[in-house]
Amino acid sequence: MSSITQEDHPLWVTLQEQSRMNNATRQKQPYNHSSESKLFLQRQHELAEEQGQPVGHVQLFRETHARSGQFILQAAADAYNQMLEIRSYPTPKGSQRWRKRN
Repeated sequence: MSSITQEDHPLWVTLQEQSRMNNATRQKQPYNHSSESKLFLQRQHELAEEQGQPVGHVQLFRETHARSGQFILQAAADAYNQMLEIRSYPTPKGSQRWRKRN
């Protein structure tokens, strides 16, 4: 009786390739989040529950890329500041203002 190895499974090569691609993508990210293995939507929901109001993307970014109020990396702080700057831009006539959620 022959034993079947992982490599014999039809999905093994596909899963290995997907793993390599995911790893390469993670290496390209300029900063990591500090929410451990929680999904961003899960963390956003938790924050909304804690604060009793919806949590916007900019606030979620700050909450998931900082520890003890300090950004983990300067690149994350720079990205956050850029988000704040973009959010402050005036909107063209006839368009809707980007709604601030904190």
